[in-house]
This record gives sequence, C-alpha cells and structure tokens, in this order.
Amino acid sequence: MRQRDRHRWAKRANALIESLGAEPVDEWYPWRLKTKVGMLSLLVEAHETHHLGGPGTVFTRFDSPPDAKQVVNCNPHSGKWNHHYYQSWTGPNALANLEQLLRSII
Repeated sequence: MRQRDRHRWAKRANALIESLGAEPVDEWYPWRLKTKVGMLSLLVEAHETHHLGGPGTVFTRFDSPPDAKQVVNCNPHSGKWNHHYYQSWTGPNALANLEQLLRSII
C-alpha cells in the first residue's frame, strides 16, 4: 500500500471516529468516545513504512478496564484495545472493521 493511501485511510478513520460522536481532546490520544462501558480514548496512526503493510493502527484505551473487559477482549490492566491493520487489510476493509467494532460498544 502506498504512503498516500495509508494517510488517506488515517484521515478517513479519524472522520469515522468523529462521526460516531467522539470528541477531540488535546492529549496523547486525540479522541474520546463515550461507550456503554465508559470512556474510550483513541489515536489513529498510518503505517509510515511499507514494511508493515496495510493502512495503519488504531490505538485505544478504556478508562475502566474491568468494565470494558466484560464486553470486549481488552487488556484487563491497562484497558488497551488496539486494532492493527497489516498486510491482509485494504483501506476499505479496515474502515469497515473499525466501524463495526466501535458501533458494537456505543
């Protein structure tokens, strides 16, 4: 996947996150989304090298890992629930997957 396409994917992923009701914040994770298990912080990054393949990664972290763990398979200690879109993912498939995952918790 070309770098231009990876950056286009990241822009679309951020737009999707915003369309689902996330609020922009000025922190390490630039988005906060209210979910049925508490607040979720999100950060979208395009893969910067072609070695990783695929469009990018969406880093996420729940504020309350014990509550989130009851609904999703996140890290029970940190609340991390990251989504890596590597070689087998196209931009459209990765966006569809991200939307499905996020809609399942809002």
